Amino acid sequence: MLLIALSHGDGFALPYNKLAEWCGVSQASGQRGLAELRDRGLLHRERHRRRDPESPVGLSDVYQYQLLPPFGPRGEDSAAKPKHWKGPGRVARKRDGTKTKRAKSKRASS
Repeated sequence: MLLIALSHGDGFALPYNKLAEWCGVSQASGQRGLAELRDRGLLHRERHRRRDPESPVGLSDVYQYQLLPPFGPRGEDSAAKPKHWKGPGRVARKRDGTKTKRAKSKRASS
């Protein structure tokens, strides 16, 4: 997965259900590979919501990724990079300038 990630710009998307078609990697292997890169501190992941008329709730989650040092950031944006991309190391802030509270992920708490 590192080689696949290196072939994309910063803020790239890799939908799990497209990994086999786009990259020739099974969904399970791709998920494990991306999780391993995140666990080793080599990959930043952000979740963004987008409107999806085919979804029962009208929204879908899209994960955007960026490699971290020593492999990235590459300084080249992906075509899929959303306008509201925060990127690694940036703190989400409210309009009044205060930090937003982020829930701990299940991975971080275990």
